[in-house]
Amino acid sequence: MSAADAHGGVLGSATPTTVTVHATPTEDATVTALSKEKLVQEVQQLKDQNEPDFFGWLRANASLLLSTLVVVIGGLIGLWRWLGDRRDAQEKVLKDQQSEREKRAEERFQAAVTGLGDDKEGARIGAAILLRTFLRPGYEQFYTQTFDLAVANLRLPRTPHPTEDPDGLSYPPENPTVAQSLTTLSQALIVVYKESFPLARDTFLAHGIFKEEDTRYGLAFLDASHIQLDHAYLHTTDLKQAWLPHAFLRKANLTRANLTRANLSEADLSEASLFASNLRAASLLGANLSRAGLTGALISVRPSSLVLTSTRPNLLMPISAGLISVRPSSLMQICVTPH
Repeated sequence: MSAADAHGGVLGSATPTTVTVHATPTEDATVTALSKEKLVQEVQQLKDQNEPDFFGWLRANASLLLSTLVVVIGGLIGLWRWLGDRRDAQEKVLKDQQSEREKRAEERFQAAVTGLGDDKEGARIGAAILLRTFLRPGYEQFYTQTFDLAVANLRLPRTPHPTEDPDGLSYPPENPTVAQSLTTLSQALIVVYKESFPLARDTFLAHGIFKEEDTRYGLAFLDASHIQLDHAYLHTTDLKQAWLPHAFLRKANLTRANLTRANLSEADLSEASLFASNLRAASLLGANLSRAGLTGALISVRPSSLVLTSTRPNLLMPISAGLISVRPSSLMQICVTPH
């Protein structure tokens, strides 16, 4: 059998086949819209699940946050208490240290007071020098006591040696009308006086207790009346408003000293150096200024209260009220007469 016959046999024996075609249904527009909306909602839900929601997170973690907040607050309270206790402890330590310093300072001051009453002059000199340590900043409570102590000891007569010496020789007492010589002790006490007075004065005035009229002619509460300052070196010393009635300032060096509104009534300033000193508004009633150097001094006087005596005998020249500046001349004496 040939190939063509075989092919024809195959075709002749084939069974006819029927093919069925199904048509694709068309979607309704409403269903499509609902599907899209559902899809959008699902996408939004996924986004909400992935993105944090503060309030939702807060609700979910409220208990954890509350417990954490309690721990933090407790820690802050503990820290605040610790800082307070530490501050109180530091303040207590500082207070104790201050009390200890004041106690030691008081003991040293009492030692100086005791030393000034010692029989040995060397001990008294050492005590006088020690007093200057109480004029530093931080020792304000000792300023007035130091001043009073110096004044009290400067009122005592200067005795470079005892009246009765161990060798049996007696020494005549000093002449009260003559300027007393300086001793090592008196020099040390004078330094304490001139350094303590401005400090004590300024400390009192800083409190504003005293009115201007109360301090017009010196500060009576810093009383240095009858003080012994013969031959004292008080160059440029601040003695403003000093209370020095009946003081002994014979041959003292008061050049350029500030004696404004000082009370020098009845003071002995004979042969004192008052060159270029400031005596404005100072009280000089009854003061002895014989042979005092007053060149360049500024003095304010009241009418007929100041009389200058020249080298020519029996020549008196009343000075009118106001401020005068003494110039080099033949003036030898100044006598202040109360009226």
